[in-house]
Amino acid sequence: MNVSSNRMKLLLFVFVLLACTGAELRKVRIKEIGWTFSVPPNLHIKDSAFDRNGNIKPDAWEVPNPSFPQQRVSLVSIESSRNNYFNSIVYIDSSDLNDWKKKTIEETRFYIEKIGELPNYKLLDTTITTELIDGVGFQKEYFKLYNSKNNITTQSYKYSRRYKNYSINYNIRFIDTTVGKQYLQVLKTSSFDR
Repeated sequence: MNVSSNRMKLLLFVFVLLACTGAELRKVRIKEIGWTFSVPPNLHIKDSAFDRNGNIKPDAWEVPNPSFPQQRVSLVSIESSRNNYFNSIVYIDSSDLNDWKKKTIEETRFYIEKIGELPNYKLLDTTITTELIDGVGFQKEYFKLYNSKNNITTQSYKYSRRYKNYSINYNIRFIDTTVGKQYLQVLKTSSFDR
């Protein structure tokens, strides 16, 4: 009876261990832009513009207007708090790849210049480069910004790529480096169609 009791305790321990270890990653595939990613159990998708089959919802596209003539959609937003977020914005873009790269770098430089002019803010670091993720080339911008008014340092990444007739931006901003590493991991472990 002692052996059976020990086996029962061992089985119970194994079941408890399996239950505690196993919150699974949520895997998401968005076919239209060729992106597959996994979300850790402690992060949640706050907003999404795609259906359960991975298609962008037709009514999610914003109507172009004079102040922003490109048709766009905020595709997915993953948040842990107000100051930490990961989102993806998709634009319809039929420009030539070289024109797109040039425009992306110009916009990045302009954006970083304007951030540097903000009162109470100091740019601590900036980078504009390219990076391969899953063998796909991305334009990468990074900046680290210190706000002297509230003593907060923010890190921001923007990864951009062209796919079919889309310009796709993955934006990651955080003050909590633990959460930021998780967001970067979501992107860097993603797979992308070519």
